[in-house]
Amino acid sequence: MKIALFFLFAFVSTAVSAQYPDWKFFSEATCIHAIASEPGYLWAGSYTGLMKIDKSTGERTLYDKTNTPMPDAWVSQIAIDSKGAKWIGSWRKGTLSRFDNNGWTVYDTSNSPLKDFWPITRLDIDDNDNVWLCTGYIYTGLYKFDGNNWTHYTTSNSDLPVNYIDVVLCDGSNTWVSYYVGISRFDGVNWTTYTPENSNMAGETILDLKLDSSGNLWLLHEKGVEKFDGSTFQYYPSLFTNLTINSMSIAPDNKIWISCSKNWMSGSTGGILSFNGVEWEHFDTLNSGLQDINIGPINADEMGKIWYGCSDMGMVGSYEGTEWKLFDASAAKLDHSYVRQIVHTSTGITYIGTKSNHELANQPESWLTRFDWESWSPVPGYDDNSYTIAIGPDDELYIKNPMGILKFDGATWSDIPGTPVLMTTERVQPELYSMACDSSGGLWIDYIDHVDCYSDPQMGEWCTVFEGLAHFDGTSWQTYTVDNSPLPGIEITQVSVDQHGIVWVSTTGGMVRIDGTQWQVYTRSNSAIPSSYITSFAVDSAGAFWFGDFHYGLYRFDLSETIHYTHPTLGIYSSGNCKLATDIDGSIWMIEPMIRFNGANFRTFSYENSPRPDDGNITSVSVDALGNKWFGTQFGFLVYRTGGVISSEEPPIPGEIPVTISPNPFHDRIEIRTAEPLDQVTIEIYDSMLRRVFSKKFPGGDRFEVQPDCLPSGCYFIRLRSGNRLIATGKVIARGVPGLGY
Repeated sequence: MKIALFFLFAFVSTAVSAQYPDWKFFSEATCIHAIASEPGYLWAGSYTGLMKIDKSTGERTLYDKTNTPMPDAWVSQIAIDSKGAKWIGSWRKGTLSRFDNNGWTVYDTSNSPLKDFWPITRLDIDDNDNVWLCTGYIYTGLYKFDGNNWTHYTTSNSDLPVNYIDVVLCDGSNTWVSYYVGISRFDGVNWTTYTPENSNMAGETILDLKLDSSGNLWLLHEKGVEKFDGSTFQYYPSLFTNLTINSMSIAPDNKIWISCSKNWMSGSTGGILSFNGVEWEHFDTLNSGLQDINIGPINADEMGKIWYGCSDMGMVGSYEGTEWKLFDASAAKLDHSYVRQIVHTSTGITYIGTKSNHELANQPESWLTRFDWESWSPVPGYDDNSYTIAIGPDDELYIKNPMGILKFDGATWSDIPGTPVLMTTERVQPELYSMACDSSGGLWIDYIDHVDCYSDPQMGEWCTVFEGLAHFDGTSWQTYTVDNSPLPGIEITQVSVDQHGIVWVSTTGGMVRIDGTQWQVYTRSNSAIPSSYITSFAVDSAGAFWFGDFHYGLYRFDLSETIHYTHPTLGIYSSGNCKLATDIDGSIWMIEPMIRFNGANFRTFSYENSPRPDDGNITSVSVDALGNKWFGTQFGFLVYRTGGVISSEEPPIPGEIPVTISPNPFHDRIEIRTAEPLDQVTIEIYDSMLRRVFSKKFPGGDRFEVQPDCLPSGCYFIRLRSGNRLIATGKVIARGVPGLGY
């Protein structure tokens, strides 16, 4: 027979190299696609990467695009060879990666016959460490890789009966494949095929293949299992015929374990099935400690412990004896993966508001999480129905709910009294997502002024919500509407307070700038803005506001004239989400997609050039005081900063003598204090290219103030010496001079 051979002479880097070292991805797995077990460790694959879990401690290590050369973090298959190397198949790009203690090797279109966007659907390894795989496309056949050469088996060059393979299973030096209702065995030379036409095999769709410890081959069907002993087939019908069957694993004691998922259309309850050769048993959340009924992959390890993927929860479960456990397969510790909002305090604490798209059945639900780079903790008072969150000038947290506004000062909770109406009994869903704090501790929110409902014999019934703007000064509320104020629109889309204390309000009818008691309204008819309908905006340090053009471009209005910056490549498309944020260097960030504009050039971050998840839309954007950009997604959140993310756990200036610096970030001055007096002090500042941009000497003391001249926004390195003795070095962030700051 004729076999196609592919000889490869080049390999991808075998050292662990991060593609995106400027990023951190705090992913939240929503579905476990693959599980592999080895002594001591479990490996789980999800949309967001490969998770290594210590079986005894639960300690986790995530491998994704931020810390590996994997071109695709959507892991669909995992297999472990005799040397302990992990082979990872990806779904989105259809690449194969090998990972061991020496590093990573990636096989893609450049060094293998694999094709772009052909997902790897099955992967197994034989006793000679040959890798066998198939993809999710109908004409792709079967692939074998021996570590150097690729062999591609198809119906045209071998006796493979079909080119579409559902399952691949290695049995010593034999390889089994299944397709629809048939199976074939390949011994390296000959193919032997079994079908209902040439054997007593049942004519049912084959979902999975596994071998027991006695060498019997088992076929998984929708309504039972079938044993093949090498000569005859024997069918064992399941007692639970209404279940949606997924996959199968066989424990060392030959007990069969089957994963099931819920299906509301058919009434399937999901869970786990077991079969000992005689009796069937069904486990669900009511009759056992099983935590989820939507079970994906299932794996019986070498000790007989059962591992399974919880698809609703994005976690890995285990069962042994009578004990059921859960293992977190996520880098983040959020109860819900869909991130709605992210806000930051001045002390480095971040609050992450989420939306329920999967629920933990055995834990109290929490939609808001406090994160300080070292720990995660749930925060009450926020749920799926909450509107928004905000941080006050003293780092107090505000939560806006339909029933009112909660305030948390770090120790106690209180209700804001007299809050205007934030919910209605009419059949409308108000979108009251606006809230901002001013420098005096006051609150600015949108609220419901009134609702008008209409009825028409032809058009039916509908209601219109008339919103207003409300200000709380710490004692009482003042409300503004289109009837009693210059407010130009009945729907408020955003409220923000800039660094100068000016309140900005966008509406469906125009923009409002409130400076103290002075209101200035900007509409298409009385100013240079091209549209009165503004859904989101950002204000730069010069006092100009930016808003999207709905074609991935931006407008900048400086209260006099408007400049339009069109996106050079994406402008032909329409943008449905123009949420904006201003970076500390003055650049503007927009979602979705993820775009940065620095005043001259656009940079678009896609799945191909960043670690953002492919099918996880960017849902929110914020910038913290250190210049880290935080992006919410449907699978957790990303943090990005050119030069590397700066976490608040890093001491600003480490050294043998305790040193503190404030403020950091700074604008035009820095104060440095030392724990003990120093003599002959020299303070130097270097830019990112290690060029010295500032130097000043002091005769001595324990407090030193420096005023660098107009440093551009960015990251700098500071060094403090006493005589010839180096006391401390560290990073500082300059906010730049007033203006846009490019």
